[in-house]
Amino acid sequence: MAHSSKSTEVGCMGCFGRSFQSAFSSSSSKTAGSGNHKHSRSESHQVSAGGGAVEESFTSQTSSDTSAGTNGKVKDVISDSRSKTRRTRGLDNASSPHASSPHASSPRYMDEEWFRKDYERAVDLMNFVRRHGTMSQLEADFISEVLQRFNRLLDTRGPNEAKRSIDVRRSRSSVDGLATQPSYNPGEMDYQLQRFIKVRDDGTSESTTPHEQRLERFRKLVHAVSFSLRARKAARNRKAASASEPQSEEVFNLLRFINSWHDFNVFALSTVSGGNELELTATAVFHEHNLFEIFSLDVTKTVNYFHAVSKHYRKNPYHNSVHATDVLQSTHVLMTSGLGEFLSDLEKLAVLLAAMVHDIGHLGYNNPFLVDTKHDLALRYNDQSVNEHYHACLAYQIMHEDPSCDLTSSLTENQSKMLRKIVVDIVLKTDMAVHFTMLNSFTEYLDNYGANVEEWDEEGRTLARAMIVHTADLTNVSRPTHLATQWGTRVVDEMWRQGDEEKRIGKALSPLCDRETTSVASAQVGFSNFIVKPLLEQVGRVMDVGFLNSGVDAYVAHYEAELAKEQATDKK
Repeated sequence: MAHSSKSTEVGCMGCFGRSFQSAFSSSSSKTAGSGNHKHSRSESHQVSAGGGAVEESFTSQTSSDTSAGTNGKVKDVISDSRSKTRRTRGLDNASSPHASSPHASSPRYMDEEWFRKDYERAVDLMNFVRRHGTMSQLEADFISEVLQRFNRLLDTRGPNEAKRSIDVRRSRSSVDGLATQPSYNPGEMDYQLQRFIKVRDDGTSESTTPHEQRLERFRKLVHAVSFSLRARKAARNRKAASASEPQSEEVFNLLRFINSWHDFNVFALSTVSGGNELELTATAVFHEHNLFEIFSLDVTKTVNYFHAVSKHYRKNPYHNSVHATDVLQSTHVLMTSGLGEFLSDLEKLAVLLAAMVHDIGHLGYNNPFLVDTKHDLALRYNDQSVNEHYHACLAYQIMHEDPSCDLTSSLTENQSKMLRKIVVDIVLKTDMAVHFTMLNSFTEYLDNYGANVEEWDEEGRTLARAMIVHTADLTNVSRPTHLATQWGTRVVDEMWRQGDEEKRIGKALSPLCDRETTSVASAQVGFSNFIVKPLLEQVGRVMDVGFLNSGVDAYVAHYEAELAKEQATDKK
């Protein structure tokens, strides 16, 4: 199997970063100078002057456009997107609320209900943009389309009736109210996300090479998802915008290292993205493997699912959405570094999905604790891989109970069945109780069939798929030391919390769960030497694990130094 070179990886990532920043800067400068922004900046200024000026700002601006001619770029954007947008919104087919009306062809009935909602969202959006000081092409397109539609109202009804059509805004808004968080409806806003991401290259792109076009598409994808997540948070919290909301440019700068083991910083991404690290990383990884295109995934449903999974992760010190993101990105790197060369496209989708959900809903307690305390989950799953059965169940329960989160809706029945079978199998095999059994079986297959997994039987392929996620789950100690040690601290903290609960209920303390006697340094050295290194020894027969071994060695050296300090202190 082909092995990846670290020097090649670093060089590619540097090129990726420079091209990515160039694409972003170019897009930003073009957007800032477009007619779209001339409109939106003016409206944003008018909104800040007070609620009473909102309608006047639209009227004066659009009247000016009507007399002087709309900016050519805006016309192009609207003409390209209007038919698709109207189909998505149900205005051009039988699903329209007015389709069966005898007046359906009348301008009075054609757009009024939809326009009133879009007008309110556009006003909210301009306030949001005013507070953040930036505007994306997605935002500019949306506001520009609202302006165009308002022009039609002016042409067909005149200014007085057009104004009455949107006066519902004045009745529920005040000067203070306009400064609050925008009232986005995620369900209504997501059609913009769907349209924005699904658009294909129409030949008008200024990118000259396939690499540049791919980078530009990735930039748009990440920005669109960031915008959608920001809208969801706005609808959920109803609070003023805060620094914890996704900052697209900073997110871009971190996600450019999506293919790097050493440079990807999940903790920084979590901070910059306002806790949306899993959704954004999943989007980036799916993009890297072309899964949106290969399976024609419904982007809105897919992002809905990513978001739902993220929110089902609990606020544990270790088993949380940050850990899931780390394992997902690790799985991606291992797959592209040689460990996943045998995978079909459907298997890639399954492996990445399993990595994302492998600890969803984790309670912060290990399986023996749940069994010993006769927890409801232990009773439900008959004491067998309790956490893992719950994770697999919850991952699919989300899709089953909410069709808007059904990531598999575009798959065939056979693909869906196979996907579920693989995902469940992988998640169940993340149980540490089966670690040594898996490792021994993996070693036997390597001894008997060689390192080319393509030549293994179906049982061997099933094992190899699970080993990818299992390895990713255990090798955060291979990250750069400043990141790896954070994981070491977090996992021990969670174990200590379990020990505190065991003390409270009068149970014997589980190993490493006593905060008064457990040495973090000793625990991490032992885990690295007796679990991680033997695992990498066998994985190294399939792919080059040099970059992983160097990380583990640095991690062990760090904690051995800490352990020496502890022992010196004890002697005193």
